[in-house]
Amino acid sequence: MVANENYMATCPKGLEHVLGLELTELKAEGVQESVAGCYFSADLATAYRICLWSRLANRVLLLLARTRVDSDESLYQTAFGLPWGDYFSPDKTLLIDFNGTSSFIRDSRFGALRIKDAINDHFVNAGHTRLTIDDEKPDVLVYARLFNGRFSIGLDLVGESLHKRGYRSSGGAAPLKENLAAAILNQSDWPAIASEGGSFVDPMCGSGTLLIEAALMAANIPPTFLRTRGLVGNGLWTLTQLMTFNHDLWQAALAQQEREFISTRTKAALAAAKTRGVKLGGARPNNDARHAAVKVLADQNASKVSKFIKDNRASGRSYRYIAEQLNQLSVSTAKGGNWFASTVRNYDLRVS
Repeated sequence: MVANENYMATCPKGLEHVLGLELTELKAEGVQESVAGCYFSADLATAYRICLWSRLANRVLLLLARTRVDSDESLYQTAFGLPWGDYFSPDKTLLIDFNGTSSFIRDSRFGALRIKDAINDHFVNAGHTRLTIDDEKPDVLVYARLFNGRFSIGLDLVGESLHKRGYRSSGGAAPLKENLAAAILNQSDWPAIASEGGSFVDPMCGSGTLLIEAALMAANIPPTFLRTRGLVGNGLWTLTQLMTFNHDLWQAALAQQEREFISTRTKAALAAAKTRGVKLGGARPNNDARHAAVKVLADQNASKVSKFIKDNRASGRSYRYIAEQLNQLSVSTAKGGNWFASTVRNYDLRVS
């Protein structure tokens, strides 16, 4: 059995409880609410599924440490002592996202600087060069947060924030964030209403965030639908840059996402057809006539090669030998394919 790892999912403040319920529904274990996020444990396959299906999280992090610190030096030592080389190589570009302040970290930029120094010193001490910082599209994003002396640090798995669905290039003056809209819909029990055929109306929709999120939920379209198809975003899932990345599990998670989406569309299409009075299943119109026509064509094609087959069979030739000869003579089957021993045998029986 694959061991679980510890993770953290971040979210806007106030959504922690709703996020916790979603994580539990997505099979996360030991979910614990915190400020602007939830801690949980999961195996790698479940973590990948959460990255693809969470409608409420901003980020999903592989948690490396969660402890108390009382000075910038203890923060530095905590970061320095982590086994960074087990997770990424020193040729990867890096960015530090530090959130929070305290009596000894009065500016988040200073906190990010201490974390960067600790990681660089860790690699230099191991005989490597210092890492390159990339503010635009880093290979590895280290997320750290400090709240009331409690320090958490981990590796981001998603790259761009998950609230950026990609279905709009810009919003209004004060756009509603997509994951906040999804939380409002969850709290209003919209998924259950939609499953029963209910309607959704937003007379003051603004940029339409609530309407779009409601439609995505009703159709069971994953929130990362556009991103996983390479239609939006920078194309980078930072989880793919880590040494813990499992290509087969990631591809399986993407395939499962596609299967669930196709299943929902198929069920919706069948339900709509049934509502229109379309008869589903059963025999196709004029089925007997079609079968008769196919049989006539098959018999005609069989008669064309029947003498060749009979003569060779009379000489003791095998069905495999006859198939090879027909293929060498460029004689195709009725469907335009190649001959096999089983095909020759079926033709021989049909003519006989």
